[in-house]
Amino acid sequence: MRHIKFFFAALLMSFALTGVALADHRYNISAVDDVNGDATFTGSMVLTEPFSLNYGFAVVNFELHDLIDNVSYLSSSAAIEVGNQGFKFTSNDLSSSFILTLYPDSSYFSEYAIAGQSAVNNSGYFGFTEQIASVPEPETYAMFMAGLGLMGVMTRRTKK
Repeated sequence: MRHIKFFFAALLMSFALTGVALADHRYNISAVDDVNGDATFTGSMVLTEPFSLNYGFAVVNFELHDLIDNVSYLSSSAAIEVGNQGFKFTSNDLSSSFILTLYPDSSYFSEYAIAGQSAVNNSGYFGFTEQIASVPEPETYAMFMAGLGLMGVMTRRTKK
């Protein structure tokens, strides 16, 4: 019986600790035109690993706001490719399309097109700022405290 309690206590603590360790990596994105220095787009993205083109990561969420054309795009309506050439975000709807490529040297190239009109190309430089990790959920603390409490009870009983 004692081994089962110890197992559950260890399990609770490991769940709590992995919940803290497996946090998503959240970034704010901003870009400026390389000709006149105007802001061209802002956005945010959530990744499973830190952003680097040296190894793979999965994109949990990507949201982009094109400041020039005042249009927003979400990853739910877009295709995302990650390769050694860069990070490519492509969004198409019935009225417009947007392609954004982020290159490893912090440059970007974008193309925005409205149905029936010529495409507008833009290039410049982008930057990421990682958002500060959020405070763990109360459930994480509850599981951790429950595991510690259970281990304390087991230790006390063992000493008696």
